Amino acid sequence: MRRPEHGVTGKQVYLGLAGAMIVNDDEEAKLDLPSGESEIPLVIQDKQFDSDNQLIYPSSMHNKMTGITGDKILVNGRPNFQLDVASRAYRLRVVNASTSRIYKLAWNDEMPITVIGVDGGLLEQLEVKQYVMLAPGERLDIWADFSGRNEGTQLTLKSLAFSGVLPKMGMGMHNGMIPVGSEYRILTIRVTKKVSETHKFPMRLSTFKHYEISDTANPNNPLPIAISEAPMSMLLNGRAYEFNKPLSFERVKVGSIQQIEIFHAHGEGGMKMDNDTKPNTHNQHDGGNEMQSGRMGKMGGMGRGMMNLSMTHPIHLHGQQFEIISRGFSGDSTAYDTVKDGFINSGLKNVVLVMPMERVKVIKPFQDFKGLLASSSKLAFFSNVEFRKNGRISSCCVLT
Repeated sequence: MRRPEHGVTGKQVYLGLAGAMIVNDDEEAKLDLPSGESEIPLVIQDKQFDSDNQLIYPSSMHNKMTGITGDKILVNGRPNFQLDVASRAYRLRVVNASTSRIYKLAWNDEMPITVIGVDGGLLEQLEVKQYVMLAPGERLDIWADFSGRNEGTQLTLKSLAFSGVLPKMGMGMHNGMIPVGSEYRILTIRVTKKVSETHKFPMRLSTFKHYEISDTANPNNPLPIAISEAPMSMLLNGRAYEFNKPLSFERVKVGSIQQIEIFHAHGEGGMKMDNDTKPNTHNQHDGGNEMQSGRMGKMGGMGRGMMNLSMTHPIHLHGQQFEIISRGFSGDSTAYDTVKDGFINSGLKNVVLVMPMERVKVIKPFQDFKGLLASSSKLAFFSNVEFRKNGRISSCCVLT
């Protein structure tokens, strides 16, 4: 199902090979969190249907380069999804299983969204947001308290308007689909039963080991993951999918803790370009000339031309989970301001949304496993255009 080399992951996910697996542990069992019928998975996807309500999997050049979007939003496989609840707290396990659509989740009555967990499990403490960004592959654990609401009350979970995630050339090309970044309904909550049951929210949700920059093997020299585009190809560190050919600076030791910096490497992504051929960054890694020619080798002559093609990517790092330690942004922040307050930067993650002109630093341990690891975009349609990076872990090193 998830063999990265077969190039049809996007189509498989779109046609239905996706779902949610709920994971619980002993630490969580000690908390008074909603469970049973009050713990509900919500798998959000968008699809295109024909006049006979049959799925359409579009394959146009535009779709291949900017993503496949749908004309209907499905939750747990159903359009116009309605969830009947009692007037008590619920635990909503939300996953974005769309192949490319990014959501900006919010309640229609401006009730804050209370986040208690992300990709890797529970947070240490809850985070309260007016809206939350959710990229393909990301998961959210939401505490939704409907206590005090009268029977018959309705509430809508929607995606708010935002901008800046698609190239300027692609923002107006909707072709009848729900426009990316527009406002639309995801699902409806209907209170059908009045109860007096309550849950006391725990002050502390979880504990886990934190790493500091000083704990990493490269505190002053982050390992780069540079996102860029070339004609009909999306690149990581200057190259399309390479099954077993990692660059030398991508080699790290088993058991080490690494600082990683993820960024857009064309002109709009924060990396300076000298004569449109070589990157000039203040964080030169131990790649030497390979960093100069290998990482960006396929971008020669395209630096300025690609600036308007920059798009947002949810980057997935395989193996151990990571922590986000910083986000940095440069340039015109008009679009960025529409999303920046919706990022959950705490907790253990394995997917991070990286906006154009943004640099995200994470700390990730590389432990136990010896073999191939991958970093990839969770925009599943890119599995069909080979946007992925593999690395090998040998007896003495990890290539990632």
